[in-house]
Amino acid sequence: ATMNNDVIRLVESGHRYIGIRRGFEIGEKPVGTVYVYASSSYLEESKDRLRNILAILAPVSIILVAVGSLFLSKRALKPLDAVAAEIDKIEVNKSLRPIPVPNSKDEIRKVSESFNDLVMRLQSLFKLERNFIVDASHELKTPLTVIQTEIEMLLMNQHLSNSEIENLRNLQLEVERAVKIATDLIFFSRLELSDGLKVTEHIDMDGLVAEVVSRLNNLASSKGVKMEVHLESGTTLLANRDSLGRAFSNVIENAIKYNDKSKSTRVVVVKTERKKDYCFFTVSDNGIGINSEDLPYIFNRFYRTKEARGSEVQGSGLGLSITKKIVEEHRGTIEILSKPGEGTSVLIRIPIFH
Repeated sequence: ATMNNDVIRLVESGHRYIGIRRGFEIGEKPVGTVYVYASSSYLEESKDRLRNILAILAPVSIILVAVGSLFLSKRALKPLDAVAAEIDKIEVNKSLRPIPVPNSKDEIRKVSESFNDLVMRLQSLFKLERNFIVDASHELKTPLTVIQTEIEMLLMNQHLSNSEIENLRNLQLEVERAVKIATDLIFFSRLELSDGLKVTEHIDMDGLVAEVVSRLNNLASSKGVKMEVHLESGTTLLANRDSLGRAFSNVIENAIKYNDKSKSTRVVVVKTERKKDYCFFTVSDNGIGINSEDLPYIFNRFYRTKEARGSEVQGSGLGLSITKKIVEEHRGTIEILSKPGEGTSVLIRIPIFH
């Protein structure tokens, strides 16, 4: 017998069926046909399930591919991110370090090697620059000190006229300013050239601040500024006494000098306190304040605000740069909050080393 197979689709009473028709023949004469039917609903359900699965897997696959691509691209570009981060430091503080060179033999390896070569050359140039600043400042400071001494000797002459005395006093102020700039440059450059400050002395925080305030009381009185002092830290710090005292002095001196003469009451508040494992030194004033656009640059070397340049206060723009460097050497932080016409607050936070 031979068989002819046909697939049959049937709809009956709203239900779908699929079947096979199989015919039987004897010789060439058909003798019968067998029909076998089964419900096709399970096939439709399978198709629906497959369609739903694909609808879910398609976006998931796209997301996985996107995440994987992002991960691989970030991993591949990580050395370039390191290069970019080090380049940003060139403008901030001239502190550069070589970056790790990947093992792969590709363009990123070449870029990393070229960058490290550039870093070595820049480090040499920066060191030469700092050495030059130290040497030049020394050469300037020596004759300036001699001139300063000569002016003091001339002022002792009792036969000078009032105009001559006034001229000598003005010259003395300018020489003192130049000496201070040279001294600050030497200190700052040596600090950058060295391996850091020796933070090895146990000091009384409140006692150090009291000494600094005592030295600046005469300056405050001459400017008509009232000093309010609240020493409440009761803390012994591991620090470099001279440098930390210099940082505190810079902050208090700025608060005194940049007072607002239009105000009847000019106040500088100096406060110390301890919070957990940190000692806080705060100086607040009701002076001229600092514009918000100047605050991001206030710690840059030689930076002075427009108001500071237009005032009668003489300055080099190095004080806050030195202060920030000293505070960082003590693993501390410094923050400045200010509003023009209202005043400025400087907050220094230093960890207490046990």
